[in-house]
Amino acid sequence: MLTCLSEQKKKQTKKAPPRGSVRHFPCRPCVTRATRAPGHECASQDNTGAACWDCAKTGHTCRPVPTAAHAAVRAFWDLNRQFSGVNDDTDDAWRAAALRAAQQLRACGSGAAPPAAPVPAPALDSFGEVLEKSLEERKVIALEAIAGAARLCVQLIQQGEDDEEEDEDN
Repeated sequence: MLTCLSEQKKKQTKKAPPRGSVRHFPCRPCVTRATRAPGHECASQDNTGAACWDCAKTGHTCRPVPTAAHAAVRAFWDLNRQFSGVNDDTDDAWRAAALRAAQQLRACGSGAAPPAAPVPAPALDSFGEVLEKSLEERKVIALEAIAGAARLCVQLIQQGEDDEEEDEDN
């Protein structure tokens, strides 16, 4: 029984997403990764993906850190950024902060349940900091960003008009 190579199914491997910029505040799975690998960074994807790079690469659900654990995770994350991951031995402060962050995450539950209402993907702020704001605060932030962009457009248009007037005068 001979089979042709073209008849055999090739195992397709999914290409890893492009790595983007490092996030200021990690997702919940990246906190767990960092407790096991000092210096781990939570990075966005360099495309339209909402999940962080590691979660997208491994196919895990990218979940935000619960609000109740933000303080412990922030303290741990600030210490974790100091490690490059190469020949860096963790000190007692890092281990204690990692333990506190892990305990806080366990105290908040598994976090497997999805949020009750869909939340828009953060565009200008870090993931955890946007989710802890109320709807009204997010609206104000969005309107301020739009107003800032409008001011910039007006300045650029005025500069363009001034440049045209100078060219006409010469």
